[in-house]
Amino acid sequence: MTQLQASAFSGADDPSLYPLARICDAIALSISADRLNARNIAEVYALAARSQSAPALFPAWSITSGRDIGITSWAGFGLYEMSFGDALGQPIFVRPPYMQIDSAAIVLPRKRACFDEEDRDAIEVMLMLRKDDIEALQQDGVWKMLASEPKRTRASVIPASPQSELYAPYAAMPGRRNAVSARWASLLPPTQPDSVVTMAVLFPRFHLTEIEDTSWCPDWLRDHAHSSLARLWQVKSSNGNSLAIQACNVLLRVLGGIDTVADYTIVDACSGAGGPTPFFEKYINKQLEASGHDPVSFVLTDWAPYVKAWQKLSEESPNISYIAEPIDAAKAKRLAAPGKKECRIFNLCFHHFDDPAAAKILRSAIEAADAFFIFEITHRTLPSIIYTTMASAFGAYSTTWIEHRWSPFHLVFTYLIPLFPFYYIFDGVVSCIRGRTAEETSALLRHQKGVDLSEWDIRHGEEMVLPPFGTLFWYSGVKKSSGETSRQVT
Repeated sequence: MTQLQASAFSGADDPSLYPLARICDAIALSISADRLNARNIAEVYALAARSQSAPALFPAWSITSGRDIGITSWAGFGLYEMSFGDALGQPIFVRPPYMQIDSAAIVLPRKRACFDEEDRDAIEVMLMLRKDDIEALQQDGVWKMLASEPKRTRASVIPASPQSELYAPYAAMPGRRNAVSARWASLLPPTQPDSVVTMAVLFPRFHLTEIEDTSWCPDWLRDHAHSSLARLWQVKSSNGNSLAIQACNVLLRVLGGIDTVADYTIVDACSGAGGPTPFFEKYINKQLEASGHDPVSFVLTDWAPYVKAWQKLSEESPNISYIAEPIDAAKAKRLAAPGKKECRIFNLCFHHFDDPAAAKILRSAIEAADAFFIFEITHRTLPSIIYTTMASAFGAYSTTWIEHRWSPFHLVFTYLIPLFPFYYIFDGVVSCIRGRTAEETSALLRHQKGVDLSEWDIRHGEEMVLPPFGTLFWYSGVKKSSGETSRQVT
């Protein structure tokens, strides 16, 4: 605050900023080192002597209530210029850890969007306030003026989730605080968190190689794991819903309800052996039928088509079809029929792609589809790693017993020589290491030239689906209707 010159405000066109400029200048002068003297110190002592309750005096501001606000600036910290060696490189996203401080403002380090020359002067401010204060701020004339200038400011309010106390990187408490991010640059449209149960990320992302992704991985090993994953989608949690059903509920909620879903064709862009698509199809079309709508079509695609498995699924349901030819999700063409919208889903597969490939896949979805969803259950968090390790071991042992208990080969390499458990656990942990945060996924979009996101509603969230550790991580984009204007505040 002491480095903020009044001229920065006095040069603005809006007269309402003039008083704020004078206030900032007065604060800077009052706390400068050359203005503090013995008289200032004596006044503090006199105030303490007159106070009936010494604990009521604070050296800074009240962190629980009151009208105080504290501002600190990290803008000058050269965090984005730091190097962590060849393996990690430089940071691309800096955020403070979880905190609960009422009326605290932090000017975050500069050069968050350091990959783009236009964004090098971006300044981002994190402000934590009570919910009623946030609502009052949104009605403030100066705030509205700042938030309405796309070339100078992008202001967004991240609402608190009713199911979560914290959403990283912004602190939020249900019913009390929201976080406000004022971005002084035209960056990615604000993502909206929903149903979050955020956990701390332990380490940076490394794109290691899973055994499944190697050319020498035998089909019988890969097929064993795919059978286990298909069964995982059917496992029910304590609320009685399976992982597939809970993922469907996210899709329905974000798309706008069952009536809106009726307009879509759903494309499983990396379907493997089919994954949860059969369960998605039954659950969604059953609701559509009950609502008087025609069923929606599901299309299975992959760069390595599992035609045999897909044929069986399409025979079981007339609403499931497939493309027998290899389709690269990074170059996928639109598959929806004329008059239909297209929604692409990526089920437990997005972590398989390195950053350049993942960026192309997102770009393809933005340019050729009307919506996309990324579902993952592995991440770089301690609960996710614990859950993945336990679920992988259980999946290996149970799949062999359920599907191959009459095969000596499978019994030996599961229970005597634990080849299958090792494969499951190794690939599961590597999947966690390759998981992306919502901010990292957003960066893949933001750093691409020519990608227009002004008509897209980007959301993300985390939901506890298999307690105590099993979490569904999702990231979505939905193209807004032609009559809907782009929102500055979400």
